[in-house]
Amino acid sequence: MLSKNFLKNNASNIILFLFLLLTTSTLYLSHLFTPNNVNSQNPLLIANFLEAKDAPFISEIVITNKEGEFVFNRDLNTPKTWKLIKPKEILVDDKIIFGLLDFLQNIKIKKTLPSDKNNISNFNLAPPLAQIKYKYLDKENLILFGLLNTIDKSIYTKSYNSNEIYHVDSPEFDFENAKLIDFLVTNIFQLKGFNQISIFNTNQIKADLEVTFNENKWVDSLKNVYNSSKINDLIEKANKLKAHFVFENPNDSQMKFIENQIKKTAFKISLKDSLDPTKESVFLISSDVTQFPGIELQNEKFVIVKSSNSKYFYLFKSSEMEIFQLKNSDLVKEN
Repeated sequence: MLSKNFLKNNASNIILFLFLLLTTSTLYLSHLFTPNNVNSQNPLLIANFLEAKDAPFISEIVITNKEGEFVFNRDLNTPKTWKLIKPKEILVDDKIIFGLLDFLQNIKIKKTLPSDKNNISNFNLAPPLAQIKYKYLDKENLILFGLLNTIDKSIYTKSYNSNEIYHVDSPEFDFENAKLIDFLVTNIFQLKGFNQISIFNTNQIKADLEVTFNENKWVDSLKNVYNSSKINDLIEKANKLKAHFVFENPNDSQMKFIENQIKKTAFKISLKDSLDPTKESVFLISSDVTQFPGIELQNEKFVIVKSSNSKYFYLFKSSEMEIFQLKNSDLVKEN
């Protein structure tokens, strides 16, 4: 055991030794996790994993991540509609797929790295954290995605046959961690594009809230002008709501439960466009439920939502529906 006198007489030497040890360790770790021969002379170059001329001919995309494999395809005769065929068949949010195709065509490169064993290991590219394979004409390509930096929203990626790794801005959609529900259309309360909003409480003929956008103002049936910022705030909040569960093909017990709950509709939302009478959306919102056949709701309160524009049923948290609990009297009239 070291004596107190020894420690006292050699304190400065011990501190210096510990400092040098810490510095050496830091430099070693920095070298270990720094990519070899980083080329940062040309920041923000554009990498084209997908040529714009080839994008219209892509018929299949396979995304693989920790949740499993998701296979999407489309009929090139109806190119705007993508369908998920694995793990189950269901229509998906086309904006996500087209956003991914745009990303592959315009990848902003922060740095270019050699695709050597050290870099591939350091940046989690073997095996990758996620990968995207797409087919077009008689060709296919495989893109690997590795380490994700959540601070600067960047990611390391490479084409399977490429000799380079790219440090790039990550795509807007987090496909590395995406679950099945993330690919579906879950923000069903799209109030934009309609100029009349009506909210009815249970079985009422007269709406609790009914406003129409006319001559750049929100007005009621008596032409009272209402605070546009409050109504626009409602629209923005509604557009951002996303369902927690989507039922595209409920089993018999689930369907019976849904039908019984929809009969107990708590309130209804009607959206219309006075310039286009055929354009209308109706949402039926059930009373609160704390249980659902085959689903664990963790004792939280949910509501079932049925949209006239969808054959699916949706579960939202009850608290999220509070934004619709409005009456005309809740909106401040403008002078």
